[in-house]
Amino acid sequence: MSRKVRSDKGVVAPSAHSRERSDGRRGEGHRRGAASRQRILSAGLDVFGKYGFDGATTRMLAQKAGVNLAAIAYYFGGKKGLYRAIAEHVGAQMRQMMTPALDQGDFSGDGDAAYALERLDTVLEVFASIVIASDEADKWARFIMREQMDPSEAFDILYDGVIKHFHGRCAALIGQVTGRPADDPETLLKTFTIIGQILVFRTTRAVVLRRLGWDDFSKDHLDAIVKLVQAHVRAIVVPQQESKT
Repeated sequence: MSRKVRSDKGVVAPSAHSRERSDGRRGEGHRRGAASRQRILSAGLDVFGKYGFDGATTRMLAQKAGVNLAAIAYYFGGKKGLYRAIAEHVGAQMRQMMTPALDQGDFSGDGDAAYALERLDTVLEVFASIVIASDEADKWARFIMREQMDPSEAFDILYDGVIKHFHGRCAALIGQVTGRPADDPETLLKTFTIIGQILVFRTTRAVVLRRLGWDDFSKDHLDAIVKLVQAHVRAIVVPQQESKT
């Protein structure tokens, strides 16, 4: 039983020791709640990725997360809220991983072409390491691909949260190299073409590994892919720059 002390006004108040125990219980409750929320997010990413929004049920989600059905409504307001939260979570993680490469350098469109090409190399190398070789990409890929094929409001979250920013940075760098505006249709088409050369190793992963006889993408494999993409970048953007000089 916790010991109580009497205040100056005669009201019995909890002792300092009792308050510390109460604070400790609240802290432990917050930690358990955060862990449960994270388990539901991870489970939802897997289940929605496999079955889509319509195919996934709250029972499937709860069983995968190891929580009761009420927990999904408690933490996310229901299945739809969980789906939105997963899109926000994926977008935030991707942007966090890309931020160091994306937020360094001059993206005004007036920078030096050689420097812009060097920055583009770095951005694409980081992007390739995330998309092709990271454990996180295995979890994100199916969810993002479903939204690409059948966009919902979750696609808007992903687009506004990370895709637009990443694509815009790449287009700005390509525009600096070619001397064209970042929003010029030709610049945007070049941007899609270059980024697509990396994405194909994720979207056709099983085919690539089987055709090449690889078990997985090793560091040497990733380095070879990046080197080839960087060579293609120069073939796509540098000749146009040279023709202007």
